Amino acid sequence: MNVAQKSASTALSALDTLYNSGTLTLYQGAIPATPETAIGTQTALAQFTFANPAFSSPVYTSLQVVGTASFVSANVTPTASGTACFARAVASTYGTELADYTVGAAWQPATAVMAGQFVINNGNAYYCQTAGTTAASGGPSGTGTNIVDGTAVWTFYNAGSTDIVISTTSLNTGVPISVTSLTHALPAI
Repeated sequence: MNVAQKSASTALSALDTLYNSGTLTLYQGAIPATPETAIGTQTALAQFTFANPAFSSPVYTSLQVVGTASFVSANVTPTASGTACFARAVASTYGTELADYTVGAAWQPATAVMAGQFVINNGNAYYCQTAGTTAASGGPSGTGTNIVDGTAVWTFYNAGSTDIVISTTSLNTGVPISVTSLTHALPAI
């Protein structure tokens, strides 16, 4: 199916409207199987509030239409310390879950990482399968599984990035963080 730009823009605008004044909460722990799965042992670390409108008007670029998220405040202060692994968006009306997102930041040398954490290195995203400390240089590379990086072990997640890029995944109470990138996209011709 080849979707027209106008159709994709209309659909993306309708989806993005659901996010108006909603929340995006960063969590430590494994991402749930579905957005409808209740948060269990995961720890809430920080919460952003989407602006109204939550996303920019969709723009056509490179065979897709894209909308970029905006928040009431560009920086928030975490309420708990920990490692951000995923985020959940919840609508402002009725507290309806909208989506779960992978969360990552640039790979860092000689840094403790936890299982479930994502990093971005050399244009690829990686998922930590075994906790450890990253190497002094280099970081994970390739597209396989069991990628050794110091004492940490990674699995290739995708070519590109995580759904959300933040300034750092190591959050500390009292130290503000920001979302570097969160976009929604739909294919279009």
